[in-house]
Amino acid sequence: MNCVLAVLISGLTDIFGVGTWKIADELEKIRYVQVVKYGPGLIGIYNLDSIISKIKSHGHCRLAIISHSKGGNIALQIAQTLYDENWPVDLLVTFDPAARLEIKPIRANTSLAINYYQTTSLLGRGRISKSPANMNTILVERKVDLLHVIMPSDPGLIKETVADVRELVRRK
Repeated sequence: MNCVLAVLISGLTDIFGVGTWKIADELEKIRYVQVVKYGPGLIGIYNLDSIISKIKSHGHCRLAIISHSKGGNIALQIAQTLYDENWPVDLLVTFDPAARLEIKPIRANTSLAINYYQTTSLLGRGRISKSPANMNTILVERKVDLLHVIMPSDPGLIKETVADVRELVRRK
């Protein structure tokens, strides 16, 4: 069995722990999974250095980054920084990244990227892509008929995300 560091990054609408933290609650029940949670500060600022430092302190573990809304954009930025430092991201799950913000393409250090997005509300609507030279990453985009703010608290999506993390624990 492998240890997995699950880094959860909430969006601005998730300050009350409505969605992303429900995923964290389920992941904390899995043996070999260590969960760390990050959200924006009071003025909507994320501490990227703190998140990257935490990831590097668990260098022996596989890495899963799970995020919602603006947190998805932050997750993609973290994956880019880790790419620049030759650090692998085993699983990247984004729930409707904030499309109005710059979304950088996924780089080759990410093994599997799963993006859940919607097109009905003004929030989110985030589609992601791979960089043109990236032949390593498996990218799965799934359109869902859920409102942006409730996506990460949907029982079906929680179940899928937990299953993806469990697979990381089992993978050789």
